[in-house]
Amino acid sequence: MKKIDLNEIKRTLKITDYPVQLIIEAIGICNLSCSICPYPKLKREKGTMSDKLYRKIIDEISVKSPEGTYLWFAFMGEPTLLGKKLFEMIKYAKDKGIKHTCLNTNGNLMSREISEWIIYSGLDQIYFSVDAFTENIYKKVRNGGDYHKVKDGILLLLKEIKTKKLDKPEVIVQFIITEDNAGEEEDFKKFWLSRGATVKIRRRLGWGGEWENKELNIPQAQRDMPCPWLVRQMIILWDGRVAQCDADYEGLYCQGNINEQTIYEVWNGELKEKRERHCSNNFDFKPCDQCKDWQVGLSEIYRP
Repeated sequence: MKKIDLNEIKRTLKITDYPVQLIIEAIGICNLSCSICPYPKLKREKGTMSDKLYRKIIDEISVKSPEGTYLWFAFMGEPTLLGKKLFEMIKYAKDKGIKHTCLNTNGNLMSREISEWIIYSGLDQIYFSVDAFTENIYKKVRNGGDYHKVKDGILLLLKEIKTKKLDKPEVIVQFIITEDNAGEEEDFKKFWLSRGATVKIRRRLGWGGEWENKELNIPQAQRDMPCPWLVRQMIILWDGRVAQCDADYEGLYCQGNINEQTIYEVWNGELKEKRERHCSNNFDFKPCDQCKDWQVGLSEIYRP
């Protein structure tokens, strides 16, 4: 992966009056214990988002920003644990006119049936977190996962899309660089690009300073840019609380609650004040004062 270019990241940042990316934690439960994720140590209560709350979120986006907001099913849980319900949720969003729907999954529950549900839902993009080219490295990164099942599941979905001559979903296979897998990046890219998938390469998050990443080595004293995660996205936890950012995976710095407020109100409340502080180079509040994840604001995307 190329060196960090802060100017390149900064050029992608734009202050908006509505989130560009809305992350929905449809379920706060996962089936893996990955070495690059805080989930194994997660202390907050786990659960699933209510239908009422989900519809409230979608109904607002459909009015406020149906084309400008990317709706992501992600964060601390594995969305496909919801089974067919997940894809009914996605279809509801598509039927409401939301243009960009994205799903993050570890792919361990992939099957022909799930491939059919994915296509039925109208999903626009699906991101498979694989992070390895060989089974041995996969086991180090994706603890509890089945490499061959994931690989076969992705290939099956790609085949279904090609056979049915569909233009979506775009299948993106993700590789987060770690100390364990760095030597497999090129083989990973070549393999998946040759199979018709898009490849996404990015650096590993430090999750607010909890995980050390030696590549994120720019001192805070030299920082002169806001955090891309804070500027671009809002994260709604399964219970409706709004986390401050990715680093706030425990929800300790809650910025509001969508059960009682609108997305617009929360985005333009305390979150706006914190975005403005960042734009003034004021990072003296938690977890920003110890977080280096602002250096991971850009991925490399390769398409076949």
